[in-house]
Amino acid sequence: EEEDDDDQMLADLGMTPRGHNMPPANSHTILVIDNSASMKQRDVKNTDKRAPADAPLMRRCDALTATLTQHFFEAQQIDGANRLDLISCVRMEEGQAKVLCALTPFPEARAQLLAPPSSAQGGQATLKAGPRGEGFYLAVLEKVYGLGVAARQKIVQNACTTVLFFSDGRPSDPMERVLVAAGHSVTRRREADYATWISDSLIPKACDHVWNLWLALGADRRRLQFHCVGFGNSPGDFDVLRRLASRIPDGAGHFNNTRLDLYQLQSSIVSFSTSLTSTRTATASTKRRRELRTVHMKQFESRFTKYYKAKIYESPEPGLFGARATQIGEVDVEIADGAFESGGERNVFMMRFLRRTELFQTVPDAQGRQQQFKTFEAEASEEWVVKEDKHAKISDNNDLEFHDKSLVTQRTAAVLAEKFNELCEEKRISVPKVKYLDAFLLVTTQPTRRQFFAERKLETTFQKWNTNNGTVVKSVRPAPPPPPPPAGADAD
Repeated sequence: EEEDDDDQMLADLGMTPRGHNMPPANSHTILVIDNSASMKQRDVKNTDKRAPADAPLMRRCDALTATLTQHFFEAQQIDGANRLDLISCVRMEEGQAKVLCALTPFPEARAQLLAPPSSAQGGQATLKAGPRGEGFYLAVLEKVYGLGVAARQKIVQNACTTVLFFSDGRPSDPMERVLVAAGHSVTRRREADYATWISDSLIPKACDHVWNLWLALGADRRRLQFHCVGFGNSPGDFDVLRRLASRIPDGAGHFNNTRLDLYQLQSSIVSFSTSLTSTRTATASTKRRRELRTVHMKQFESRFTKYYKAKIYESPEPGLFGARATQIGEVDVEIADGAFESGGERNVFMMRFLRRTELFQTVPDAQGRQQQFKTFEAEASEEWVVKEDKHAKISDNNDLEFHDKSLVTQRTAAVLAEKFNELCEEKRISVPKVKYLDAFLLVTTQPTRRQFFAERKLETTFQKWNTNNGTVVKSVRPAPPPPPPPAGADAD
């Protein structure tokens, strides 16, 4: 009976229900694309390395379409998306929420959404249709809720529905009509009053749609991930998106403010696509059947718990994938109570050393004399990053084996990178050098037993170059600015 209700919901959305004889799908992705008139603006910096230094600014809609084509649809195809991965797409324009496709197998959805306007149902069912009109959030969120609920019986148990809500500004939803003293109804009021209506009426209603979807999918972050991307240089324009993301608990809601820069947009979509691939892959793995740890995601990041006499281990020798890590000492540290980020396999926390730490190893020299060598050093309050498995452990041995393999993999990669660097120097090939951080295993026992993959914190800008499945990310870094003219050179 529930399946019939879900099919009726699809029919209410104006879409044909997916055939009952189709096997249940492994994932469902809902794309919400802002196609309002503001997306016509030509103000996106073309920071693609292949573009000339004087490349003209891009239209927002063109930057988004190009990025989705390469870094979502093509990346997902490379990562193995197929007919058992469903795509729904809602376009926000002209004060409406237009469902372009609903629970459509990935190959068909990709072909339809990336088709030129002239060949896609009169130009209406493609991402490449020209922007127009205003964008209404509430109408879109109603469709998202309907699509999420309709998919429940079309995907395997505990498979994830992943939402990407993309917008370049504030909602344009009209205020409800208000009766005035003269008995006339009005739809326009002062801007300050509209801002009040957004805060007191629209945001609660929008959050209710998201919350109801969360409940309909079992209040389980394994079944719903909600990503909001605000595309613009004014963070104040995205208060509604922030509230939508924060309405879902347990780290299932995500917000990212992406500036009007092609490289930053690519990075945001790459991150979303990588997260989707990890979730989809986990659906078919035994790990999906393991409980997720309870974690404060992006909360309590400045509150720390002290862990005394934590055991620290170094990696086995390069290439020894069956070997166990070697304990090199004990350290006193404090670890943040809340994770500041998460990946496909781990939650990421900040860690600090409580005091200056030096660890030594005693080994005999050629004459048999005992010599001490420093094996580890960290300053007091030095910041490290520690990563903990997102899933509840099966046993200590399983978790230790997982970390041992990660450590030796990283150390082996570091040795290969050094050989690569040496070969490039020998051949006089001018390429950036590759270097891997030293990583360690940290096992705490007081006050609780936990296991972490630990490495020093880097203060820099990061670019993800490959997914957990080995797919190379094709995003490029922004072109460096041209060098300044030499002193005394003409201004032109």
